[in-house]
Amino acid sequence: MAKKKILFIISSLTFGGAEKQTIDLINHLDASKIDLFFCYLKRIEHLKKEINQTQMSGLFCLDKKRKFDINVLLKLRRLIQNIQPEIIICINLYPTFYVNLVKFFFHLKYRFILVFHTTAIFNLYHILIHRFIYKNLMKNCDDIVFVCKNQMDYWIKKYNINKNLCQYIYNGIDLDYFTYRLSSVEKLQLRNQLNIKHDEVIICICAAMRFEKKHTDLISAGKLLVDKGLKVKILIIGDGPEKLKIEKHIKQFDMDKWVIFVGFQCDVRPYVAISDMLVICSISETFSIAILEAMALGKAIIASDIGGASEQVKDGDNGFLFSAGDVWALANCLERMIIEKLFVPMGKRSSYLIREKFSRKQMVKAYNDLILQ
Repeated sequence: MAKKKILFIISSLTFGGAEKQTIDLINHLDASKIDLFFCYLKRIEHLKKEINQTQMSGLFCLDKKRKFDINVLLKLRRLIQNIQPEIIICINLYPTFYVNLVKFFFHLKYRFILVFHTTAIFNLYHILIHRFIYKNLMKNCDDIVFVCKNQMDYWIKKYNINKNLCQYIYNGIDLDYFTYRLSSVEKLQLRNQLNIKHDEVIICICAAMRFEKKHTDLISAGKLLVDKGLKVKILIIGDGPEKLKIEKHIKQFDMDKWVIFVGFQCDVRPYVAISDMLVICSISETFSIAILEAMALGKAIIASDIGGASEQVKDGDNGFLFSAGDVWALANCLERMIIEKLFVPMGKRSSYLIREKFSRKQMVKAYNDLILQ
C-alpha cells in the first residue's frame, strides 16, 4: 500500500507549546504508512534540532519576511505542486491563510486539516482579524482539531463554526521521560542549593514570564500565606519579558526571602520533582503542557479555571481550580492544600489521571487514525 503524503505547515520553530507538541507528534507518527513533509514559514529555528529528520521526506523553510509575503505564497504553491500531498495540516491560523489562498488562486486539491491551539484573544486587532477573516477561512477546512473539549466548545459558540467539522485530540506527553524520581539525598542537595529549609512547602510555577501568565498573582497570594505564618517558598521556573515587573512586584510586597528564580531550564524535571505542587494562574491558557508534565511527576495542581484546566484538574481530586485573577481564592486553595497536607494524595491522583487520558501514545494514535481514515 502506498504511503499517504502529508504536509505539515507551521509559522515557525520558536519555543512554544504548539511548536513543541507538533514536533513531538511528527517525530512519532507512523512513518511506515505516512510520507511526512514539514514546512515552516519564518526562519525562527530554536526547536529545529528537536526534529527527527529521518522520520520525514523533507523539511522546508519559506523565509517569510513580512506580515503578508507574496513570495511565501508562490513558494508554497511550488512546494505543494512538487510534493502533491493528499493532506495538508496547518498548525494554528496564520498558515491557514496562505494555504487557503493557494487553494483558491491555483485550484490545487488536497484535504485540509487545521490543528488549533488557541483560545481567548485579547488584542482588539486580532479579535477583528479572527472574526472577519479567519472565521471564514475555517469554514474551508475539511477537519478542525482542537486540543481540548472546552476550547472546541468555546470556538463553536463564539464564532459559530460548523460543529460537524470539529473534534478534539488532547495534547499528550512522553510518560517515560517524565517517569522521573529524585532520591531523598538528591532532593535534599537541590533544596540546600536553593536555600530551601526542610519544613518549607515548595510552590512551583513553570511558565514563560508573559503578562497573561500572571506570576504576580501567585506572589500576592504567597504574601497572604506568609502573613499567616505558613512556611513556603515560591519557585519560579522560566524567563521572559515580564521579569522586571515581577521582580518589582516581589520587592513591593517584601517577598524577596520567599521567592526563588531558577530561570529558563531545558530540563524542568528536577525542580518540579522537589516541589510539593504546581500552580498555573494564567488569565489565558488553552491546555497547559506544564500541568501535564507536573501531573506525570506526581504533583498536585492548583490552576485558574480557564481553557482546558477543568479537563486536566478534577477540583478536589488531584488539585483545586479557582477563578482567574482572584488572588484571595488562589490563596485559599494554597492554604487548604498546605494545612491539610493534600499535596501527597492529590499528587498520586495526578499520576493516575495522566496515564488514563494524556499520554503521547494516545495523542499519536488519534492523529494516525485521523490521517489514515
